[in-house]
Amino acid sequence: MENIHKKTPWKLALICAGAPGKVLAIKAKELGSVGVDFGSGADVAIQADNENLYAWDYEGFPDYWEGRPKK
Repeated sequence: MENIHKKTPWKLALICAGAPGKVLAIKAKELGSVGVDFGSGADVAIQADNENLYAWDYEGFPDYWEGRPKK
């Protein structure tokens, strides 16, 4: 990403890359650009309760984990 930015600098990075999109958006910011991630990586990487609250303090089991306890 740095090599591409050096050759052709941009001010806006539109990203749709799943979970790696979060990393690319942060890298775009470090390069002095704005990174907009349209991907869905956060949907599977970050879990929240039923009301979509408390994502950072969520202590349940990820929805994608097949071995999670069933209700």
